[in-house]
Amino acid sequence: MSIASDDSTSSTGVPRLGGVRCYWALVTPRQTHDRLELVFVHPDPVLGAHLARQQYSLMGRGVIEFIHPAEREQARRDLANAIAVDDLQGSVTRMRFARLSRIRTILGCPPEEVDVPYDAEVFVEDDEYLILDLVLNWVADGLLLAFFHAIKDKDKVANNDPLRKNEEWSNFCGTAFMSDEQVQALHHDVSTTIAVSPTSGRIPPRRVFQLHRVLGPSQPPQLVFSWPPVQAGSYSPQEFAELMDGVDMDPSQLATVDNEMRTNCTTRFGAKHSVTTEGQVRHVQSVFVPYGSLIFACFQTTLVSPSPGQSFIVPTHQPWMTPSSVNWSEPRAQYEDVFHTPPHTHHSHSHYPHSTYSIPFTPHPDHLGESSDTYHSLAHPYTPPMGKPYDRISSRSVSRGLSMEKPRQPMSHSGGGSQASRPMIRPPAGVERCAFCGTLESPEWRRNESGIKDLCNA
Repeated sequence: MSIASDDSTSSTGVPRLGGVRCYWALVTPRQTHDRLELVFVHPDPVLGAHLARQQYSLMGRGVIEFIHPAEREQARRDLANAIAVDDLQGSVTRMRFARLSRIRTILGCPPEEVDVPYDAEVFVEDDEYLILDLVLNWVADGLLLAFFHAIKDKDKVANNDPLRKNEEWSNFCGTAFMSDEQVQALHHDVSTTIAVSPTSGRIPPRRVFQLHRVLGPSQPPQLVFSWPPVQAGSYSPQEFAELMDGVDMDPSQLATVDNEMRTNCTTRFGAKHSVTTEGQVRHVQSVFVPYGSLIFACFQTTLVSPSPGQSFIVPTHQPWMTPSSVNWSEPRAQYEDVFHTPPHTHHSHSHYPHSTYSIPFTPHPDHLGESSDTYHSLAHPYTPPMGKPYDRISSRSVSRGLSMEKPRQPMSHSGGGSQASRPMIRPPAGVERCAFCGTLESPEWRRNESGIKDLCNA
């Protein structure tokens, strides 16, 4: 028999079980008999504390095995499609996932020792599962960052009030503190699990993942973890960390519309940089995820062109964001490939690419039909509905999202470089592409004769 617990663990600095709605973990993809598995590499400090002795048993186990059996194989295919995209974009997949009490039991904890939050009935589906959004994106070669965010509010007003973000169950999720010992444990788990290819010369790796600790509003973030490890001066972690300078990560400046709800784990801030190393000009795309006292920083480097040898510099950078929108319609009769179809309603998962923008949540449409066995993935960034993942939405179209006409920040440059090119953004909500040339992105969008902004700035 499980033990209902209302004990707070605040004396140890760890929120109580049932007080945190979002956990994160590092995972690595593996193929077994042509089937994807996402293997746990390292749990965040709070998840580790809530798992107690079972945190060690979780490492090496697969994420997908804890998805509800009715949704597991579809989720496996969906996640495989998502991580096959070889960039810093990511996906959000809504699913029924095992409750922490069930996970601990599966991992060997005697049922009578499993704690259950006293208010669990408010946010769970049943005795074994709750509905969550699995947010997943590449951060380094062989390494993915995963967030597990429960979708049901306990208090719709309080949980979405930025002024109450430090209270329990806030959608403004984040890690309150990560000690040096916990950072060392992170490094140990990653270094013993993820293989590193040898490099030669001062050539930065294709991907760099960093963890920064936020010390205070007037202090710069502290770099506490960088992966992969430096080999023979292959790159300078501090120089990559400096690419974050000047990127405004204030979520209050993001464009929003009525009834949108935003979570920290689905909010992304991005920048583009031109750097020079070993006589080669390289393009660096970066994505930053502020998460309480931590900032996750992900960098991806590509070779651009030869250049006279210079030291590593940061001539330009420009934060950018692109809009997201949602379109729900009557489901079709078959599963469609995630990256090559127009948006349709979903069955058990909500899946969409995201990287350099904030992904807002929008309330579920008012009218819901009965459950359906049809699943559809979404081709464009969109807001997942807030209802049960297996509900079918009645036939109607809803379009909401961020409609940014121009970048929200002025161009800036440093190091004597030239002005950065304007960031490319998607068209406003309700517009899929340029009506004249069909392009999907443009620095800005112009109105046609009817007043609709469906013309690119070509």
